[in-house]
Amino acid sequence: GAYYVWRRDEIDNDDVAHRFGLDAAPNFEGRHHLIVRHDDPPEGRDAADFSASLRRGLKDMLNRRTERTPPFRDDKMLVSWNALAIIGMAKVARVFNHAPAQASAERALDFIRRELWRDGRLLGGMCRNRPHEHVFLNDYAFLCAAVLEMLQHRWRGDDLRWALELADQLLERFEAPELGGYYFTPGESATSIQRPVAFHDDALPSGYGVAALTLSRLGYLCNEPRYLDSAQKAVERASAMLAQAPAECATLLYAHEELLNPPEIVIIRAPDPATAWRAAATKTRHPHRLAFVIPPQASDLPPALAQREAPEEGDAAYVCTGAACRAPLERPEDLEALSAETPCN
Repeated sequence: GAYYVWRRDEIDNDDVAHRFGLDAAPNFEGRHHLIVRHDDPPEGRDAADFSASLRRGLKDMLNRRTERTPPFRDDKMLVSWNALAIIGMAKVARVFNHAPAQASAERALDFIRRELWRDGRLLGGMCRNRPHEHVFLNDYAFLCAAVLEMLQHRWRGDDLRWALELADQLLERFEAPELGGYYFTPGESATSIQRPVAFHDDALPSGYGVAALTLSRLGYLCNEPRYLDSAQKAVERASAMLAQAPAECATLLYAHEELLNPPEIVIIRAPDPATAWRAAATKTRHPHRLAFVIPPQASDLPPALAQREAPEEGDAAYVCTGAACRAPLERPEDLEALSAETPCN
């Protein structure tokens, strides 16, 4: 912290000293970590002169600080952390129609695909602009979840195919078919003494839980039994941990809940951006609802999505729970009314 702290004798500007209370006892190992103590100038001091003096004093301090040795800057870029940021940005963009959040998420996602998806395999990140190959379950699980979240904000058929590739790679590289569930490290890793399995959340959501949740959602969306079976086995393997310490496994509990009670999936066949349909789908909060606006001209859809056809005239929304779907809705108002009737689960 030495880069950021100051001794009183290093500050020759009395207005800066007043602003930060530097005449009081130091608050960090004999030095001052700057905290604003006074918003107003000293009594009798002209406010405009005080502000101008502060600006000069702070500029001088900033110039002098550049002469110090700065702390090490961690410039690595991890796929997993960026994927979590993409998920957050995509949710903000979808719920609040926030264009800057969408642009930020798009840039991050496109960067990962352009720079860190090589020959059908994901790299774990970059350090000093150099990709590194170390990849973990969190990278695949979080990124697959991020792509699925982005698809809810705007449809790109190529992204759905990428999500399916990521899911297939996750199963190939991390699944424990003999036991169920997912290892944290890939099977081909030559440096691992053992392959850990982590059910619980810590500072980040559990990659194990996110993998189970995302695979189950992709399984319901595309009617893919492999994904659903894998998610089910993952939850079953963790059953003892869920019983003993459920509060430590919130992500995995969420996946378990959606396997017991399949999410509501809304497929809207309408031209993008379909603003009225999006508003109807998000007006009422449904934490277990996924809504996708698929343009009528979209091609190469999985059979489960292709059969939710766009009408020759107008729009349609298909509301499905698991494999069961209601009759198609023809107006956004119909979806809004249905959302109001359905309790948030």
